[in-house]
Amino acid sequence: MKNYKIFVHSTLGSIEAVKVGWSWPAFFFNWIWAFIKGLNRLGFIVLGIAFGAGIFIGFSEVGIEESEIFFSLISLGISIWMGTDGNAKICEMLIAKGFTYQKTLVSSSPKVAILSSQQQGGATQSNSGGPSASDDRDESGSGYKKGDLYN
Repeated sequence: MKNYKIFVHSTLGSIEAVKVGWSWPAFFFNWIWAFIKGLNRLGFIVLGIAFGAGIFIGFSEVGIEESEIFFSLISLGISIWMGTDGNAKICEMLIAKGFTYQKTLVSSSPKVAILSSQQQGGATQSNSGGPSASDDRDESGSGYKKGDLYN
């Protein structure tokens, strides 16, 4: 079970769940992960640092072994930075897009965290106690919108 921060967009009614803490995908696939998650500025920064380090090593007069160690240390530093701060950067991006932090839930996955949030009175769930004629939740009363588990 992991902790997930729940963010709600009041006008769009969408809910996003972001895992709290370390991000293994950000650690292993740092700049690719950043672009996939919509953190384009961060992706370009990471690529710029990597290319800058490569150019610096290319013009320096050190041996191959030293340059490989230097580049490996820079790559490891970038990976650790992305792994520790990657999910926080997603939270910052969501806030910049108009989302507001609602609460933190313990859940097994982001989808389950969103469903739990909706069942506990999230933005897309009706608080009237029962489904209304205009309610677009599924018939089971589970709290999620028809055909829309993650958005």
